[in-house]
Amino acid sequence: MLPRCLAFFCHVPIEASTATWATTLATDRGVSEGKASALLSVFWLTFMGSRLATALLLPAGQDAVLVVVMSALCIAFTIGLAVSRNSKTTCVMIIAAGLILGPVFPTLIAILLTNVEAPLHGRAVGVFFAIGGIGWTVVPMLIGYCAKRSTVQKAFFVATGFAVVLTALSAALYGQH
Repeated sequence: MLPRCLAFFCHVPIEASTATWATTLATDRGVSEGKASALLSVFWLTFMGSRLATALLLPAGQDAVLVVVMSALCIAFTIGLAVSRNSKTTCVMIIAAGLILGPVFPTLIAILLTNVEAPLHGRAVGVFFAIGGIGWTVVPMLIGYCAKRSTVQKAFFVATGFAVVLTALSAALYGQH
């Protein structure tokens, strides 16, 4: 159970940080505040759309594969955000983030529940959210702290570090699955 909880610990702050800092990243690259707000809405629409598509289309037994692939793609989009030099690339990375991040949480929780006995589901979900909540709280603050010392964009390398750990944990989950 712990590797799944740690994967959630790494995933949730990437999601939270992207949503929290998306408009700042976009406006820092020259996107108007109005368009940056619309971009955040597009992020959330693609996020929810990718969750729905996953729920309807993911073949049975492919959940661990999906998490590994999406985790690796988290590395790509967080690096893309950290090194982007123009508004177009930043906007594309934010939209891609919605597509990539959306299916990870529900898939991780499905993996968790398939590996825990039914009478323990409530406890397992509680531990899952408690551990994830720590990451959700601490990492965006860490990115904010790093942003004060440099820029939000460069601070996104912190999210990249968590994406690397998420990918390693996801690969380990795939091996156990």
